[in-house]
Amino acid sequence: MSKPRRNEPCPCGSRRKYKYCCHGKPLIFEKSSVGYSIGVPLNDEALEILSECREEFKRHFEREPGTGDPAFLARYLTSDEDLEVEGIELLEAANVDPAVIYAYKKTGRLLTESNAHLATGAAIQEWDEAIAEYSEHLGDPDEGSEAKEFDALLQELSKDWDSCIFALGLANDKFFNNDELVASPKSEQVVSVVQYQALCASKAHRTLRSIRLLTKNRMSEDALKLTRTIYESYLHIVQVQQAPESIDILVNASLGLRKGTHTYKKRRDGTEDRRIIMELSTSREIPAKISTYKMAQASQFVEDVRFFDFFYKTTSDLIHPSIFTIDGYVSDHGLDPVKPHLQEEAVVFSALVGAMILDQVTAMRSCPAQVAADCVTVAARIRGRLLRMFDLLGIWLARFGAQRQDIRIARDRCLRLPEN
Repeated sequence: MSKPRRNEPCPCGSRRKYKYCCHGKPLIFEKSSVGYSIGVPLNDEALEILSECREEFKRHFEREPGTGDPAFLARYLTSDEDLEVEGIELLEAANVDPAVIYAYKKTGRLLTESNAHLATGAAIQEWDEAIAEYSEHLGDPDEGSEAKEFDALLQELSKDWDSCIFALGLANDKFFNNDELVASPKSEQVVSVVQYQALCASKAHRTLRSIRLLTKNRMSEDALKLTRTIYESYLHIVQVQQAPESIDILVNASLGLRKGTHTYKKRRDGTEDRRIIMELSTSREIPAKISTYKMAQASQFVEDVRFFDFFYKTTSDLIHPSIFTIDGYVSDHGLDPVKPHLQEEAVVFSALVGAMILDQVTAMRSCPAQVAADCVTVAARIRGRLLRMFDLLGIWLARFGAQRQDIRIARDRCLRLPEN
């Protein structure tokens, strides 16, 4: 986000806890039960912001805001935590003193020479203590070295999304789109095994791009839901790799239902048995589907079955209405649909599943040596970072209430990723 130019309308009011106004001076906002109220006397710019917010409210609801209505409707788009993160990013981009940034994170307010006289004595004392704390400890003295290492690894791991995306992009250019692979298969199959695997990898590529954007905007639960779709692409790649004949079920029979060359088997009472598809020309019976659990069982890695049980259950609770996700939707204000949830888990599991996809690309028939090497490079780097994060078990237990068994399952699957 760039700083507004002089005389440009100030965009800060409805979106952020504070942001520089068009004259370069910060406006200070404090939390209230209905969003954010201005905690210092209003200047002309702040009054203009509130006027714009009032007009926005009228545009949406065709009435004047009344008692109990929020000052800023954007509170329904952006959480308190998001506002703080955006404020920190803005301060960092402006090369503000790290001690000031720390004090802002610690106190939730930004004091400057121009507004300090408006703050209470307690607020000033809290601010000064935070500055002194940073000067002495360079951060929170209660945060140990392992927690700082965990956060640093998390930051590095989030950068590896780009590496995964770029590796799949190179695979697309140098492998999936080569003439031999694109050519029609010589058998009766609609697509070859590698063509189907390439399609699944391309779907993962596209979804990783969405996950990257969602997580950068702290919409992490939705990113984790999308990670489930990448995982299902992985399972399909594994299935046809280990059982090439399953293309008949996954592709040919499904297309036949749409084209009219296949139909569901009829029971004696005339109803359809949707578990079995019949090829009309031969009366050959084909299973209607392969369960994702059976796909996990088809893997060459025994760890995939245990990982399936854990990951599918976890993501199913997120995808479908479930009482087990209530903690992610409740804050001090009650139900809170914009509350950030599962940020760290989204980074970890999207990186893990992305690396699993890259590992499978290397196993595809006729994968070029350079494509395989690039995929191994990225997957191995992710493997190393994830294993170190899983070793920091105390952080997982303290921060996230994670179960030791779940961490062990994820770690065991991570061990199957390639090493350089």
